Amino acid sequence: MQPQRSLSVDRAVPSSRRARCGRRDGPGSLVARSTLAAVAVLAALNPASIASAQASDENDTRWFTVAPGIEAALPSHAGRFDDGNSIRIATADGVILVDPPTDPAVTEGWIERSRTDGRAVRLILSTHWHSDHHQTASRVLDAFPQAQFLGHRLLQTQIASQVEPEHRDRVQRLETQIPAAKAALAEGRGLSGNELSDDQLEAQRAAIARAEAWLDNNTEVRFTVPTVGLGGPTTLRMGDVQVDVHVFRAHTDGDLVLLLPAQGVALTGDLLDDLPFVGHGAPRSWIATLDLIDHWPVNTFVPGHGAPFGKEQIRRVRAFLEDLVDLVDQARAAGEDLETFLARAVDDARFELHRGALAPDDAARRFFDGTLEAALRATWREVE
Repeated sequence: MQPQRSLSVDRAVPSSRRARCGRRDGPGSLVARSTLAAVAVLAALNPASIASAQASDENDTRWFTVAPGIEAALPSHAGRFDDGNSIRIATADGVILVDPPTDPAVTEGWIERSRTDGRAVRLILSTHWHSDHHQTASRVLDAFPQAQFLGHRLLQTQIASQVEPEHRDRVQRLETQIPAAKAALAEGRGLSGNELSDDQLEAQRAAIARAEAWLDNNTEVRFTVPTVGLGGPTTLRMGDVQVDVHVFRAHTDGDLVLLLPAQGVALTGDLLDDLPFVGHGAPRSWIATLDLIDHWPVNTFVPGHGAPFGKEQIRRVRAFLEDLVDLVDQARAAGEDLETFLARAVDDARFELHRGALAPDDAARRFFDGTLEAALRATWREVE
């Protein structure tokens, strides 16, 4: 999803993930859903297949073992879409670190763990260009300067062209919005001037606190460019572990999905996510990708956001994408123009079904509603 799938009640939809987000934003949201350079809207999680992922404190990062040698760090339940998941693969010959997130404490935790068990980080991988999937890579390289940083070849130019500008924009936006949100909150109102209920006031306080914490940690960030750009499938072997890196155009123009066949695990980034952000995606190509992944010998998918799940999520995401494509194809066949189509399509009844399947809580529904128009635009653009 995203993007960096505004902060807390505003999942930072990277501008690059950001399209127009805010058509139906609920009254509790801190920032009208606009950009997303570091994924940050609260989206809901489906029940995880790994119990330990849900057993920890709601306010703490959740650390757990996915499979022998594979560990994951998930943001807290409350902040699960304010930042991305990161994964550490320990082998006899070193460590592969996947998606260093925006939270420096998580990355420092991985660094310390590697130092403690005497396994140097040898490879860093980013699944796609949204910054919550590589922002702290520079910290890992500082600690392990011999490590190589791998990403899609597009990421080598997207750092300068998209990631850094969006990050600066997000910082500037929050520096303006946080004081405005605090002033409105003191009067019992949201940013749009609407009166908030007690529950909405509490949600807004929490959103502001998360936004301030993000700003404290991210005002000064040093991005780094991958040393190796991948343009096609690659097999990595380190010690006793094989990682098959697959390259797709789906959630973005350059997605990496990591398959560990011996462990029956796939690390999907946001391509197969708890609540997908489609605004930077290619839904038709994405559907074909999901059909392929559905046949992989995988029991556990670790998404870019949210707790791990099984193949049932493939069907949910695919059904949503299929309806996006179907609506766009019907409108184009009828000669409808884009703006007329968007005005009616966001209220199509079938999205209520997807909303229920993919967005079971208020924060997730705000994200779903706020990014639906962006999803429809991306689907339209794919055939232009």
